[in-house]
Amino acid sequence: MVSGKIHRVACCQLVELKPDLFEVLVDNGAEITLEDCQAFDQFWQQHCPFPFDILVDANREYSYSFGAALSIGSLPQQRFVAVYSKSHSAISAQQSAVSVNQLNYPDKQVQMFAERSPALNWLEAVRQRLTIAGMG
Repeated sequence: MVSGKIHRVACCQLVELKPDLFEVLVDNGAEITLEDCQAFDQFWQQHCPFPFDILVDANREYSYSFGAALSIGSLPQQRFVAVYSKSHSAISAQQSAVSVNQLNYPDKQVQMFAERSPALNWLEAVRQRLTIAGMG
């Protein structure tokens, strides 16, 4: 169960786990469009102008338009993304979107996981390393 302040943006719920850590829950059957990405960017700029990290629940079925796949993750303050799903096909689809996205944003760090707990643990570990290094 997810707990935290919930923000509704486009076709997603953004759950604020910490001021700089959000879990993204996309509506089942949604297609994330370029307009949705612009709404996400506006949300991040207003609510989280400092570096932030994202945990993505990919257990629901959704897709990206090509424009969205190219645009998502464009903000420089977005650092790490952990995607989790029990579905092999969902992880494959996410990896395809990440591959397209990393053509434009090669420094983004994205990892895929089968379950939420290891994904969240990875995020916490990389965030902790930044804090120790004095960059967090």
